[in-house]
Amino acid sequence: MIREVDLLSYLPDFIQAYKEMRYLMLAENPEIQTAEDETEKVKNNQFVTTCDMRWISNFEKMTGILPDPQSTLEDRRRRVLEKWNASIPYNYARLIERLDGLCWNEGYTIRPDFQDFEIEILVSLIEQGQVRDLEWICETYVPANIKVILTNKMQAYPEMMMGAGGIPSICMLFEAEEEENG
Repeated sequence: MIREVDLLSYLPDFIQAYKEMRYLMLAENPEIQTAEDETEKVKNNQFVTTCDMRWISNFEKMTGILPDPQSTLEDRRRRVLEKWNASIPYNYARLIERLDGLCWNEGYTIRPDFQDFEIEILVSLIEQGQVRDLEWICETYVPANIKVILTNKMQAYPEMMMGAGGIPSICMLFEAEEEENG
């Protein structure tokens, strides 16, 4: 609610003295308050930074983001803004700017080795979806001829529960040898 509606305050003092006008204005206050609140919601939902859960999905559709059902509203807003603000030029300075936006509270280390066409990025990401966002940033802002080495370090404490998942896979190696004709 942006403001509390008080219709009686809009009337001149001599009209406020009438009991009928006071009751009439008090009866209309809830309806006007509802209209005021709904107008505020419409205004807020026009912008990514102030929209609600229902409207963030529209912004995600516009930017091609598949929402993570476990993400918070702030995480979803951050992902939309990250994609929304992705613009040219795709250079090292823009990569640093995007990493600053993604890793602002955890920090990161970047070690470029342009002679060998490699960039090593060390991060400590813990929030849901941040690793996926980091991969997107690297795919978008790092040229295809540069090898990217991403390392995400997470701290675990004895009282902290961590889960890990994976898919078992089998790797088979087949070698073919030529037969020698005798």
